[in-house]
Amino acid sequence: MLKASIRGARLRRSRAFALHSFAELGPDERRAVASFEQEPQLYGVLVRRDPVPGLSVKLVDHQAARLVQSLAEPAVLPAADLEASAALAAVAGLVLDGVLEIESAGRFAAGPAAHPLLFGPSPSAADDQAAPGGRLVRLSFDALRYGESLPLTDAHALAHRLYAYNHVPLHPRWESRFGDEAHAEQALGLGPRAPLTALLDADYDGQRHGGWLAWHRPDRAVGDPARLSHKLYVSPHPEHMGPALRAALEGVVELGAPAFKIGVGLRGLLRPDKMVVYLDGRAALERTAAALAPRLAGLRAQGVPFSAELTSDGMLSWGMDPPVDEAMIPWRGTESWRLWVANELARALLHARHDPGPVAPWRFALDRVRLHGVDTATWAPIGATAAGDDAPPPTSTTSTGESTSC
Repeated sequence: MLKASIRGARLRRSRAFALHSFAELGPDERRAVASFEQEPQLYGVLVRRDPVPGLSVKLVDHQAARLVQSLAEPAVLPAADLEASAALAAVAGLVLDGVLEIESAGRFAAGPAAHPLLFGPSPSAADDQAAPGGRLVRLSFDALRYGESLPLTDAHALAHRLYAYNHVPLHPRWESRFGDEAHAEQALGLGPRAPLTALLDADYDGQRHGGWLAWHRPDRAVGDPARLSHKLYVSPHPEHMGPALRAALEGVVELGAPAFKIGVGLRGLLRPDKMVVYLDGRAALERTAAALAPRLAGLRAQGVPFSAELTSDGMLSWGMDPPVDEAMIPWRGTESWRLWVANELARALLHARHDPGPVAPWRFALDRVRLHGVDTATWAPIGATAAGDDAPPPTSTTSTGESTSC
């Protein structure tokens, strides 16, 4: 839990970063960020003087730039500026990222070294080993500890390993069953003349997109990704893929889900998020999950890390994509909730490893993504629950290629 003491602490700009407007960049640097310069809310970049792969450049908006500029000398921010929890979290995030420094007992600290000043003393070793919550929370915890143990120094490579956690390992058993795409589709009931294919063809348009078979209802406006920001993950183990797929597809067709996709090929069927249903709100998410849960009961689940649990076995879970109007979109394209979380965790792990502090890297990463708006007790956006109101995904970050907002 973030300590309220940050409200009365003196803060100052860190010398670790240099702030540059777009106009102040050299020709080569300006070309590298040319697409961002067209975003009116963005001011420029913060560049780390000690380059660290994946952590060295941060886009900032005008509000964050004014804050950094105002703290050239130590000062206490006005209480009104930190009254909102989102503003408090944004400033704390700048401290953890090393952009701002916070004073305690006459000394200033930033980055992982400032963690205890924001969150209090580190938990005991016994608490560090605890993984509270349901199956998917424990699975996500295991993925994070696994990521901490990997000797990787590239943020994208580490994020990929976190994102891919809990894939079923390749094995001759699965190669013989799913290795040939045509054979696999026939075995799953998706062949040219299979009953499931006929069911889908009646109301949906299908297409192959990358490693996915995707369907959408032509009578639903699915062109705007913001309308389908809720994702329902269906995660059967490959052992029960056939019956689970039939049950799930019959359910989503019956409910008229706007769009869904299934991983194809061996790797697609071994990944945990092998079926994704796109929905246009919390009510639709709840309704679909309630309909699918009894159909899938008793089948073996695989489980999707960094998604919010809907059933205790991990078969059904959910997430929300970041808003499509975020400044990161022109650079990355639409970034899924899980990929966004994996990227943020990877960067936080590498930061804590590069600038060691008094807290374990995995703990630092958990608290950093919590400041971004992730409820790490459920891996849902903070303020969002399966039975609660819709809460938007995080909208302010200081990560490479993304906007910083206070």
